[in-house]
Amino acid sequence: MRVLLVDDEELVRLSTGRVLRYKGHDVVDASDGRQALRLYGEQRPDIVMLDIDMPGLSGQETLVALLELDPEAVVIMITGHTDPKQARALCELGAQSLLGKPWSLAELMDAIETASKPRTAVAAPSGPAD
Repeated sequence: MRVLLVDDEELVRLSTGRVLRYKGHDVVDASDGRQALRLYGEQRPDIVMLDIDMPGLSGQETLVALLELDPEAVVIMITGHTDPKQARALCELGAQSLLGKPWSLAELMDAIETASKPRTAVAAPSGPAD
């Protein structure tokens, strides 16, 4: 699986990229939103891990632009500052999930595994017919 890892912190890109490669994933990394958009167009990764707080294009702005390029893009937002309202808003915009820094290996791999599953429509609640 090809993962585009977008974070302005080099240490995050290096350490997370190393773990993902060790687990068998192909990793492409970007240090900002503009580079991420260019690489997404060239590489078409299976999953994007996108930092929320970056200089230049924010993670939210990059998310919106990615989904304009490809409405089916699978995006995991990553952040060191978890805010439930922001997480909800990003998921409403189209992010698959939010992963808080620092994460454990199990949390990282669970996020990747969950994001790699096909999206399914949410079924309406079942109940007695009117």
